[in-house]
Amino acid sequence: MVAPASWGQNMRNAVRGLCRRLAGQILFFGITLVAAGTVHAAQPKTLLPGRLSVCLFATFPPFAEKTADGQWMGWDIDFLRRFADKLGLAFVPVPVADYEGFWTRPGADACDIAASGIADLPYRRQATGDAGIWSDPYYFVQRAFGVRREDAGNLTGVRDLAGRTILVISGSTADLDARTRVARAGVPDVTIIGTSDDVENARRVRDGNAHDLTITGRPDIAGPGSGPSGAGTNGKGASGDARPADDPFAFGSGLGTVQYLADRMGLVVVWPHCLMMPDGQVRDEPFSFVVRARSEGVVEALNAFIAQTPYGGGRGTDACPSTPRTR
Repeated sequence: MVAPASWGQNMRNAVRGLCRRLAGQILFFGITLVAAGTVHAAQPKTLLPGRLSVCLFATFPPFAEKTADGQWMGWDIDFLRRFADKLGLAFVPVPVADYEGFWTRPGADACDIAASGIADLPYRRQATGDAGIWSDPYYFVQRAFGVRREDAGNLTGVRDLAGRTILVISGSTADLDARTRVARAGVPDVTIIGTSDDVENARRVRDGNAHDLTITGRPDIAGPGSGPSGAGTNGKGASGDARPADDPFAFGSGLGTVQYLADRMGLVVVWPHCLMMPDGQVRDEPFSFVVRARSEGVVEALNAFIAQTPYGGGRGTDACPSTPRTR
């Protein structure tokens, strides 16, 4: 008896779906058996044969950091080293100096994966386009600030930033959140300085010294949507000319980073809160890895690894409102 055409089509669709679900598992585990019974991971196609090139930002502990003696360490690095080992690949760090646009580097063939606590947000997905593929989330973060001990009770919300100077990494979600909240609340005379180093930001807050940090040729903060990330371009009250910041009040970053650096620098963690987007939406902040689309098989294997492998920092916090993500 011949099966009806519709039944045959349904069976073909079911088989295709099963194949897609199994693809990541097959790529991750591989199925090359040797006589001793060991399972070797199949190697996906990478930028450099036999190597997993990973773009890293050197000053974002505890996710990624380069020590004074040139060693790379951090939760993201440990996790991806284990991933590379599973695939039989050599782990190759690729330093990236600027955080702004960091997530576009794999799509520009600089590396196979970008990793250093990268928040998975719509405008960043738009920037990567089809050249970069975002992995499944592996960690969820909140925003926070670090202040000196004597200021521990002086920052509980955005209005406490009036007349203050704060430090953030330029182009980061700390930058986005701070500028958005200041602009939407109309808080006066807040100077937001974008830098490239969370460790240095924490040190300068501890020492009360940012004499050589300047704001050069950048206008006052405007309404949401005016900056490259959609949140304005500078802190309100900052002039378009170079202006020194003599006494930084706080540095902003992810809660895990602020906790780590506060312990190291003798600072206090204050005002944990969720990310605010330029439209006023308060949402969760998942961290994902960004994978070069032409590194065939890498994202499938990585997603399988994320699903099955504990991350060094745990899963973070799910205290913020969940936002659907598209692939």
